[in-house]
Amino acid sequence: MARTYDFRTATKDSLLPSGVTTAAGSGTTYAATANGIQLTAANGYAPSFTLSDTTLVDETGQAQWLVINHLAPVGATYAGVYFSDPSDSSKQEVELTFPVKGDGQFHTTNVWMGRYCLPPRVPADFEVTPDPVFTALGGADFKIITQASPVSATDGLMSRITCWPSFARSATGASVSGTVASIKLSDRPEGPALLICEWAGPIYAMNRVNVANPWGIRLRNGGGVRASDISLSFTASAGVTAGNVTSHFSEIPHDDDRTVFFNVTATTANAWITVTVTATCAEGDSVTFTGRAWIDAAAPTGLPAAQAPTPSVVAPAAKPYSIMIWRFPGWGPSVQLGPTVVQSFEGRPEYGFADFSSPFPHDWDIYWTVSHGIDGYIVEWIDGQNYYAKEYLGGAGTGKGLLSSKNINYIKFMLSWINTIEHTTARENRDPDGASLYTLQTGTSAPTTQGNDGDFFVNTSNDRLYGPKRSGAWDTVNYLQLTNNTSAQRFGVANFLNLIDRWREYFVHPRYMTRGGKYRVNIFDPESLYDQLTQSGTNTATMYTSGRDAFLTAALARASAIAGGSGITWDLNHVPSYQGGSSASPSTRYSTAGFVSATMYGWSSFTGPMNCIPATAMMAYAPNTQWPNMVRDMPAVALPVIGGFDHRRWKNQRNPDWCIPDWRREETATHLGQAKTFADANGITEILLCSYDEWGERSCFGPTGRTQFEWLKAVMTTFAPTVTLPTIVVPRDVSHTIPQTTGTYRWCQHPSHPMIATPDGNTWTTYGMRLRPGDYPEITPKKANNVPACPRATTADLIYPIPLMRGTNAMISAAHCIENNINCLRDAPPVTWTRVGTTGRYTPTINFTAWEATLAALPANVRVVIDPHTFPGCPGGVTCHADYPLLWYDDYTLNMVDYWDQVSRRYASWDGSRIIGYEIFNEPNQPKRANGSAFPSLVDSLSLSDNLSSSTFIQTLYNSWVSLGWNPPSALPSFALGNPDPRSWRNKVEQCVEAIRRNDLRHAVVIPMASTGGTYTTDRGGTGISMGTFTDHGHDTANWFEITGDPNFVKVWHLYEPNGYCIQASGTRPTATAIANSYSQIRSWMLANPSKQVFFTEVGSRKDASEVALYTVDILNYVESLGAPWLWHVLNYNTYGDFDASGVPDLMTALRSFWARN
Repeated sequence: MARTYDFRTATKDSLLPSGVTTAAGSGTTYAATANGIQLTAANGYAPSFTLSDTTLVDETGQAQWLVINHLAPVGATYAGVYFSDPSDSSKQEVELTFPVKGDGQFHTTNVWMGRYCLPPRVPADFEVTPDPVFTALGGADFKIITQASPVSATDGLMSRITCWPSFARSATGASVSGTVASIKLSDRPEGPALLICEWAGPIYAMNRVNVANPWGIRLRNGGGVRASDISLSFTASAGVTAGNVTSHFSEIPHDDDRTVFFNVTATTANAWITVTVTATCAEGDSVTFTGRAWIDAAAPTGLPAAQAPTPSVVAPAAKPYSIMIWRFPGWGPSVQLGPTVVQSFEGRPEYGFADFSSPFPHDWDIYWTVSHGIDGYIVEWIDGQNYYAKEYLGGAGTGKGLLSSKNINYIKFMLSWINTIEHTTARENRDPDGASLYTLQTGTSAPTTQGNDGDFFVNTSNDRLYGPKRSGAWDTVNYLQLTNNTSAQRFGVANFLNLIDRWREYFVHPRYMTRGGKYRVNIFDPESLYDQLTQSGTNTATMYTSGRDAFLTAALARASAIAGGSGITWDLNHVPSYQGGSSASPSTRYSTAGFVSATMYGWSSFTGPMNCIPATAMMAYAPNTQWPNMVRDMPAVALPVIGGFDHRRWKNQRNPDWCIPDWRREETATHLGQAKTFADANGITEILLCSYDEWGERSCFGPTGRTQFEWLKAVMTTFAPTVTLPTIVVPRDVSHTIPQTTGTYRWCQHPSHPMIATPDGNTWTTYGMRLRPGDYPEITPKKANNVPACPRATTADLIYPIPLMRGTNAMISAAHCIENNINCLRDAPPVTWTRVGTTGRYTPTINFTAWEATLAALPANVRVVIDPHTFPGCPGGVTCHADYPLLWYDDYTLNMVDYWDQVSRRYASWDGSRIIGYEIFNEPNQPKRANGSAFPSLVDSLSLSDNLSSSTFIQTLYNSWVSLGWNPPSALPSFALGNPDPRSWRNKVEQCVEAIRRNDLRHAVVIPMASTGGTYTTDRGGTGISMGTFTDHGHDTANWFEITGDPNFVKVWHLYEPNGYCIQASGTRPTATAIANSYSQIRSWMLANPSKQVFFTEVGSRKDASEVALYTVDILNYVESLGAPWLWHVLNYNTYGDFDASGVPDLMTALRSFWARN
C-alpha cells in the first residue's frame, strides 16, 4: 500500500486523487498555498485539518510509515495524526503523536505506524534487567524482551486522516501555525536524516555544586536514513562545564531515539544554570537544545548515615490549609506498569524506581513532602489489582510499606477505591492472585451456621444480603435489601462491602484520616459505583431513578456500619457532570446519597480540538470551569491542582489521550497560585495535589530529573510563603541504598497474555534482543516481530534480486587457506558465486576486518552470499554440529538474531556487485551428532510435535537428547523465547529475517529448505525429511517458510539425489529421467509459484562418482530447465570441502560449458 497526498498548490485539493477532500479543523484557519496547506489556530491550540479518502476503507495492503513533509514554527515540539472513520463508529480511532523539529523550515518526518510493543498492565513472565541509568553509566550488559501489541496502523480500515502539524508554547490568545506540503502512507521511510531533541537535562532531582552531575540528551531520528556517528558540543552558563560523555551508540534508526549521557559541573550554588547542547550526525543534520537545572549547595554534614532525616513540620499558623497529595502504589516488587516509565531519564525519581514494599522510600517521601507543607496522602486502591496497595501500605510491625516507616507519625493517609476496572463480574470475589476473599452463601431463610468468617449470605426468598460473618456468627438484625434478584447485583454489592470490611485494619490505624470522627473514603468513579450497586448500566440518560437512589443511600449506610467506629464519611472523585439533572439545574443526587466532599484526579473532563492541550488553556479551564462546577455541585471541595500531565512517552506516542506537552515549573507555580486565590475566595481550606509519584503520567510533584524539587518548593512558597524553604537531603548524601523494584526493569515475554494479542492471532510474534553496553536508549519499545508488517522494498530498482547465474560453491573464511580458494576460483566463470562461511561461533562483536580482508583478496568477478553454514549462535568452544540441541535454547537464539543484526547493519550499504544476500543457516534437516548418536534435526523434530502438547513435546525432545548421551546445560529449554509453538525453527528463521530487515531492505534473504539427499533415522524411527517429497510427517515445509510481502526472499534447496551416488559415490549414474522424477515436486511448486525466487546453492556429487561428467551434464540441464541460479558443489572424496574438480578434466569441461552461458 502506498498513498500520496500532495497539497502544494494554491488551488485547494487540485493535486489530490479524485474524491479526496480536505477541510479545516476546529478553530483553524486554512489557506491553500504553493508550499502546502497553511494552518493557523488561536489560543495556543494546535492547528489542524482533515483529509477524507473513502477509498482507504477498501485498501488491504500494508502502510507501515507515515511520511509527512511539513514546516513547524520555531518552538514547536510535537505534531500528530488521527485515523478515524466517521461512517463506522465501531472503529476505534488511532492517534499517533510524534516529536518535530520546530525551526521554521520544511522537513520530512517519518513515523512508524505499525505494531508497537506496549507492556502489559499486570505482571506476567518477565526478563529482569538492571536500572538503565546505572547501566549506561557503568556499561553493564543486559537483555530486553519486547512483544507485540494490538496497537497498529489503519491498514485501510479508516477513511479520515486528521493532521495537526505543530504544537508550540504560546501565550493565551496567541496563534500557532504550521504548513503541510504532503502526506504519504508508505512502506518505507523517506528523506535525509533528521535529528530532533526531545529532552536535555539532569538525571537526578538533586544537582549539587562542584559535583559532576549526570545529564542526558535524548535524540530522535525522524528521517528516512539512519543517523550515525553522533557528536555533541556544549555551551554553558558562566562557571559551568559540560562534557565527559559517558555513553555512546553508533546510530539512530528511523523513528527511534537514543540517549547520550554526559556530566555537568557548576561552581555557583543556589542558582539556575543552562547548558546548550548541539548534536550533529555524520549525515550532516544537527539540532540544538537548552536544558536547565537548579544547583543546590553542598550537602550538609554530620547527618546520621543510611537513613532519612526527620521532617520539619510547617506550623498550622503559617499554613492555614490542609494539603493532600495522590499516591500511586504501583511500584512494589510486582510492579504494574513495567518498563514504560524508565524510557525517559528525566522522569526517573531521585531514589530510582524504589520498591514501595520497603519502608525506606516512604521514610524519604514523608521527609520531603511534610517538609514542604504536605499533610496527607490519598492512596489509590486499584480495583482488580489491590495487591499493589497491600504491598505499599504494609503494616505496623511487619517491617514493610508506608505504615512501617520511621516517619509515619508525621503524615496522615486515606484510601481511594479506583473502581473503574472489572467491577460487575462474579469473579471479583477473588484476589487477582486467585485467593478467595469470601464465599457468597445462599439459602431460603436467614443464615444460621453457614460459611466462614468474611462470607456473605443472600436469603433468596426475600433478597436480603447479610454479612460479613464475624467471630463465627451472623448478624441477622442488620442486612441490606437488594433491589433485583440477579447474581450480578449480589456479587457487585458483596464485593463492595467486602472491600470495606477488609479496610478496617487500615481505618483503625492512628494515622488514618478522619472527618468529624468518621473515616474518610474516596470513591474514584461514582457513576461506576452507582452501576455496580444498582445494576443500572452507565447510560446517564437512563440510569438514574428514585428507587436506585434509595438503594445507593442504603448501601453506603450499610458499608459505613460495617467499617465500625463512627462510620465513614464519603468523598467522591470526578463529579458527574450530569447526575440526572441539567446544566442549568444540576441534580445533587450524590451529595443527597451521602457524599460529603468532592475532588478531581486531573482534568479528564477537559478536551480541546486536539488531545495535546496548551498549558495556558488548561490553567484557564481550572478557575473558570472546573473549580466553580465542583463548588456548585457539592457541599465541600478538596480543590484539585495538577502538576502537569504528559504520558506520551509512556504510551509510546500511541493513543495518548489528552496531555499537556508544555507544562513547566512556571506553570506549576502559576497554577498553585490560582488555586490559592480561588480557595481563599470560596472558603476552601483543603487542597489536593495530583500527584506525587505518577512517574509514567508525568503528573508528579515528587522529585525527578525533570521536576527536581521545584514542584514541592512551589507548594511551600504558595501556601506557606513566610516559612523558609528547608535544606534538602537525598539518599546519596547519606549513603542510603533504597531497594529497587525489579519489575520496573523487566519486559514481558508472555505470548498468550491478552494485552499483547496480535491482530492476526499469531502467538509467535514475541521478540528478544540483547543490548550491548551503552545501548540503554534502545529500551524504547521496539516494533513488534511480525515479519509481514515490517517495511519492505517493493520495486526492483530498490533491491538486489538474485539474477540467473551459474557459479561454484567455495566456502571461504579467515579460517581457511585463502590462497587455495583463490587458486580454485581462477578457473571459475567470468561471474561466479561463492558463500562466505564463518566458524559457527558467536562473539558479541564480529571481526569484520578479517572478513573484509578475505573479500578484498577475491577476484573482482566473485559475488558472495554470506553463509555461517553452522548455527551462528553457538558460543566459542562449542561446535553446534556436536552440541546440536543448544539450538533450542533461548540464549543461542538471541545470539543468532544478534549475529544477523550485526551482519546486516554492516553490509546494508554494500551494493550487489560483491554481496548478494544472507543465508540464515545451512541444511536444517540434517541430524547433528554427538557421542556417535544422531539427534533429531531442526526440521525433522517437527515429527515429534504431532498430537503432542507443547510441554509434552519439549519434554519428549529433551528426553531423546539425554537418552542419546547429551548433557544439556539446563533442565529444559525455554523454547524460542517462551513460544509455545513447537515448530520453533520457523520462529528462529523469522526472528533472523526481522533483524535483517530492520537494517537492510535490499539484499536477498536466503532461507534453506533442506538438503534432498539422504535418509536419516529419528528417535521415533521415522525417515527424515526429503525435499523430493516436500513433507515431513505431513508438514508442508516449502510453504511453511513463506514471508509474505518480501520481494527479495529466496528459498534454497540442495540437490543430492540419490544419496548413495551423490554423497557416497556408490551405485550407477542416475538417468536424466530419474533425475527429473527425483525433483518433480520442486518443479511443480516452482511452476505454481512463478513469482517466488529459488536458488540451488548446492548441486553436485562426489568427484569420484561413476561417470560424474555425464551426471553433471544431466543434472545441470534439468536445473537450467527450472530457470533458477545454481552453484556447483564438488565433494572431494570424503571431504566436504571447497570447490575442487582437480583430476577430473571432463568434469571441468562440462562445468565450463554451462558457465559460459553467464
